[in-house]
Amino acid sequence: MKHIVVLNGIHGAGKSSLGKLLARHSKDYIFFPEIGGALRQEVGSNALQSSEDFDGKIMERELQRDEKLLACKEMPIVETWHLG
Repeated sequence: MKHIVVLNGIHGAGKSSLGKLLARHSKDYIFFPEIGGALRQEVGSNALQSSEDFDGKIMERELQRDEKLLACKEMPIVETWHLG
């Protein structure tokens, strides 16, 4: 069974810093950053019409990410802003 480390917490808690640090210092880990933050940076504030559009796009990207993390040899560290 594959183990997956999930970092979940409030904004600014250090999830990204911890995930990057672990992955940088050990080849046994690979870091998958939070998808919602990356998507917000990619699009303008009104580019997605509704929260449903945003949530749908995140779900799509999370499914793509999950395929990658299940296939990787390293132990994945996943940063998330929500449970799921």
